Amino acid sequence: MPKKTFLRLKASKQTRVYQGLIDVFYEKGYEAVSVADIVKVCAIPRGSFYMYFEDKFDAFMYILSHAQKDKMIYLKPVLDRLNDRAFMDCYIDLIKAGLAYANEHPKLVGLWMRFYRSSSHRLSQHWRVFELQAIDVLSEYLKQDQNRGHIRDEVDIRSLAKLLYHIQSIDILEAYIDGEAENTIINKVDAYLEIILNGIKEA
Repeated sequence: MPKKTFLRLKASKQTRVYQGLIDVFYEKGYEAVSVADIVKVCAIPRGSFYMYFEDKFDAFMYILSHAQKDKMIYLKPVLDRLNDRAFMDCYIDLIKAGLAYANEHPKLVGLWMRFYRSSSHRLSQHWRVFELQAIDVLSEYLKQDQNRGHIRDEVDIRSLAKLLYHIQSIDILEAYIDGEAENTIINKVDAYLEIILNGIKEA
């Protein structure tokens, strides 16, 4: 994460560096980017870079952390309704909110896909940590649904959380990156939910 020196900069300069980081990592990919590339695009001295970040990994993770906070602005109105609705009833709305975010921030979505597909061992390790944290959060929401009687007691909540995570964070992300139309993506999610909620066996 950025050092205190970076956080003390004027908001306009922080934004300039942030946008520069997005551009350089999006254009070249994490593995190919060098500190020299970063300082050139962000128009900062090399010494300043190391006053702001530990290394390029630190700078890349700053982008993703910032992106997560931005995405929550889109998701929060849906999550705020969970006191009155079951999580599974809101799931499609969360996907739509995520797509709205993606349409507004296509480069950041591209960087998430680079994060997922990266051959960097360090990024792969961090992706696994992020993945487990996301599944933990989904598990908590689903457990609440189970406690309220919306999900059968015998359903393995952790397995369901993993399935939903892979739908939204991998399948849907890949479909978006591949240029699938939004209505096609929504129909795909509806098909997944039909199987999850109603099963595959004849009644």
